[in-house]
Amino acid sequence: MRNICIVVLILTGLGFGAWESIGPYGGYVRSMAVSHTNDNIAYVASNNYPAIVAKTTDGGATWNNMGSLDYTYGYSMAIDPTNHNKVYVGGSHRLYYTTNGGTNWTLVTMSNRYIMGLVVDNSNPAIIYGSCYAYDGSRWRMACLKSTNSGSTWNTFFLHDSTGYGYCVALDPSNTNNVYVGGYVYANATYAPTAYKSTNGGASWTQMTTGVPTTGYYVYSMAVHPTNTNIVYMGTYTAGIYRSTDAGNSWTQVSTHYYNYGMTTSAADPNITYSGGYSDVYKTTDAGATWFSVSIGLAGYYYYALYASQQNASRVYAGNNRGVYKTINGGTSWLNSTNNLNMGPIAGFSTAPSQGSVLYTSFEEIGVFKSTNCGTNWALLPTPVACGNICQFAVDYTNPNILYGLEGSG
Repeated sequence: MRNICIVVLILTGLGFGAWESIGPYGGYVRSMAVSHTNDNIAYVASNNYPAIVAKTTDGGATWNNMGSLDYTYGYSMAIDPTNHNKVYVGGSHRLYYTTNGGTNWTLVTMSNRYIMGLVVDNSNPAIIYGSCYAYDGSRWRMACLKSTNSGSTWNTFFLHDSTGYGYCVALDPSNTNNVYVGGYVYANATYAPTAYKSTNGGASWTQMTTGVPTTGYYVYSMAVHPTNTNIVYMGTYTAGIYRSTDAGNSWTQVSTHYYNYGMTTSAADPNITYSGGYSDVYKTTDAGATWFSVSIGLAGYYYYALYASQQNASRVYAGNNRGVYKTINGGTSWLNSTNNLNMGPIAGFSTAPSQGSVLYTSFEEIGVFKSTNCGTNWALLPTPVACGNICQFAVDYTNPNILYGLEGSG
């Protein structure tokens, strides 16, 4: 007997019936911002173009779409530490901000600026810093951005004469005139990790060189110890994690883990820091002296988005190419937290001709999902594709379990 799934839209007058999302949920979360005073409130932005923003007010149990930001990716995100309704999203040539919790967004045009990191000054939330790569008319250069009026206007500080990118920015919480920016410069046919420090709020900058690796591509992430601000962390692409105990004057390698895309500290336990890698999250409990993996329950890749609660260092959100994961026990275990998170670009969709209740859909960067009950439940299927995506497929006419897929971008 053939099962048939029918979707009926009733049209009233000139209006159209509403569409209901049936999943599957998830998508590539690139950046994240969490309330400093209530960690049940969090925002995420996607790696899509245009960027999609979602918000949770119940600790990640459910997510609500807060709209899309035109003509940009969601590379970076920051939140006002005193007002969780004020959020900033940085991307390609554009920055958006909201003052009402994501209901409305204001565009600030940032021509020839790719904003990869954002941080809000905790002593004066009108001041915001960004890390970026900016075009000076002849080449792309590593740069820092600064706004003193809550994001309305920005100044650009170029940090190195050579071609380079700025990837991350961090502030000293006890003296926010101390600003750190990490990235890379390309010189002598080499991509060299590079970090700069300002002690006067960006007016002048000093390149930090002692102990900084000369190979290993990028400085992807930086963080400052919440109470002992002489301790600074630097996460690189392939050279591991480095630590400074003298406010950036010198650096020592403390971990060989690759792909340290994001870092987060917690004022609730200053000696705990988390680093997001390619397929793992790493943790230190001794102020960066040693690091270990805390990845049980995680699935997916590219942990750019990472945030530890400021009230409880055991509560952490992690965003990757599959969505959001959350731990409440310091990384001992993680749970998927993507209910109603609609961020994944759908690359393909098909129904089974012989059994209409069987549906297949493919998510970019995630894989192929199958439903046997008209989309009420979905399961991620194992696929032989090591890289790329299933951009289109067809189901065998007589056997709903036989699927033909085309790998690629379409």
